[in-house]
Parts: sequence; structure tokens; C-alpha cells
Amino acid sequence: METKSGTNFVLKNLGPLILLTVSVAMSTRGESNQIIVAGAAVTLACPHQRSSLIVWQVYLKNGTSCYVSYMSEGNKTQKNCSKNVDWVSTPELDSTLLIKSSQMSNEGIYKCSTLNNNGTFDSEHVLTVLVPPEVSLTQDTNGTVVCKATAGKPAAKISWIPPGDSSTASEILPNGTETVTSIYNTTSAKENNLTCFISHPAWSKSYILNISQVDNEKIKISTILYITLSCLLGILLLSVFIYLWHFFYRRQKKVMENKGPETISRQNNQVN
Repeated sequence: METKSGTNFVLKNLGPLILLTVSVAMSTRGESNQIIVAGAAVTLACPHQRSSLIVWQVYLKNGTSCYVSYMSEGNKTQKNCSKNVDWVSTPELDSTLLIKSSQMSNEGIYKCSTLNNNGTFDSEHVLTVLVPPEVSLTQDTNGTVVCKATAGKPAAKISWIPPGDSSTASEILPNGTETVTSIYNTTSAKENNLTCFISHPAWSKSYILNISQVDNEKIKISTILYITLSCLLGILLLSVFIYLWHFFYRRQKKVMENKGPETISRQNNQVN
């Protein structure tokens, strides 16, 4: 908490034509860092006494700004922030600000100033939004296992048990999140079970993903057997089709040959 004497309170954002300057005897400032997971609601407190003026000024990390204000005279409220940012209750009872669903676009500095007969009271919150990544563990046919944490903020950390021949790379996405990919060469693994650990500040504990090389070998063998049996069955069906075709073709040909002389004899008799 920081206390200053003989300061001026200046408000510029209550409206397009309003500029308020009040000389006061004392100004008190409090600061805090707020860390929240994307999608969660967050409340930002403001020192509250019976105040004639309450102003939240928001300076977002993306370079934009907005305000939410309350003036006891006339019980007036004004704002140009999004619907996602508003009072937690009625401002004359509670000056706390509510962000209903925190997103990366809400990151920035939130400054609250209140004015009453005792002076101005300021508080400042620096809001940071964490984005948990999507995780996956896959195995390629070339003998490598890929552990991936997609679109997290900040970047996730990946480790392997047992340690082995692995490489990790990261990619920053256009929205500011980061994808981390770790590739493990299973030919260097001495154990059958492989575990990928993914840690991130948005989680209370690490994600643990397992893969068994024994199971994968069984899957590979089963796949090979399935393909082989399918091919053999296809060849068998084709052979049966060819055999039946030849059988019926020869039978039809034999019938036609047997009917040939009889048909000719009947035609001659009809002529005579």
C-alpha cells in the first residue's frame, strides 16, 4: 500500500465532454496481480467506502482501453467496455468489477479510483489469463512417439520417463498461444512402457500419458495379420469366381454343341 499527499484526481473518460479534476488531501494506492484460467470468471476488488465517484479504467494488452463508472449524484452509470466486463452488483453497494468469462483479450491493467470526503483511493490489478493446452500422444510407423501440447499459454513443459533420445520444439501461433511438440525415438528405449509428462500453470497437476511398446507391437502384428487374411480371402474369392465362370461357360458351350445337329436336322425337314 502506497500513500501520497497533495495529489490531484483527474478523470477523463466519463463521457465525451466530461473532464473532472478534484484537489484532495490524500491518495491511497493498492496493487495486485491476478492470474486466471481462460473461461473462468474473475472479480477485481476496489477499495469501497461511500463514494461519490467510482471509475474503473481498463488498459488492455492489445492496445485498446475502456471504462466503467458510477456517480452517486443522479445515480448515473456509464461504460464503454464489452458486456463481458461489468459491475458485480449495483455500484452504490459494491464497487467490485466482474469479468464473466476471462479471455486472452481481457489481459491488461485494471485501475479503480474512488472519490469521497476523505480523498481518493486507487487500486490497480494486472490481469494475466492462462490458456490450458490440448494434449495428445501418438506413435508413428517410423518408431517415434509424439507428445504434443497444443495452443497453450504460456508454453507447456514436456518430459519423458524413461529419459531417452528425444527432441522438443515449440511454435508460437498467431493468437499468442504456443504449441510444444516432443518427439521420442523408441529404438533407444530400454523399457516397454513410455510415459509423457506435460505440466502447465493452468493445471493443478501434470498430465500423464502412457504408451506401451508391447501393445503397439501387438497392434502392428494384428494389423499385418488382418491385411494378410484380407488379401488371402480376396484371392480365394477371385479364384472361386474364375472357377465358376469357367465351369458355367464350358457347360453352356457343351449344351450349345449338343443342340447344334438336332437344330439343323429340324430345319432341313421343314424345307422338305
